[in-house]
Amino acid sequence: MDSHPVNSASVNAFLSSYVAAFNSCDGPAIASHYNFPSLSLRGDGSLSILQEPEAAAVFFASMSSAYCEQGCADWKWSVEDLQEIGSQSAIVAVNWSMLKADRSVLRSWRHSYNLIASGGELRILLATFNAP
Repeated sequence: MDSHPVNSASVNAFLSSYVAAFNSCDGPAIASHYNFPSLSLRGDGSLSILQEPEAAAVFFASMSSAYCEQGCADWKWSVEDLQEIGSQSAIVAVNWSMLKADRSVLRSWRHSYNLIASGGELRILLATFNAP
């Protein structure tokens, strides 16, 4: 990435890579999209702290497998809002839809991500489930 890595193009590329990792049920690939440590604020208000890549990889492999068992075959996403915070970070609100093989929607929600540039790549520092 260039000297200003947080922009619309880099965020879209990051999210495309994130979806590909989930679709492959590849825990380490999903975890590689996160900074360590990072935080995840879930819809029930609970807070998860991801301390290390190895534990995150196991967590995300289990999560992506559970999505597959629920019938998830792919994802549809759109960036609702992108606010750059300096040149090395941003807050991005993403609308997600979990899709069945026939492209019908299993469920939809919105997540906000605090992204940071780390080692020339974007990483999730904080993921927040947004209440509907």
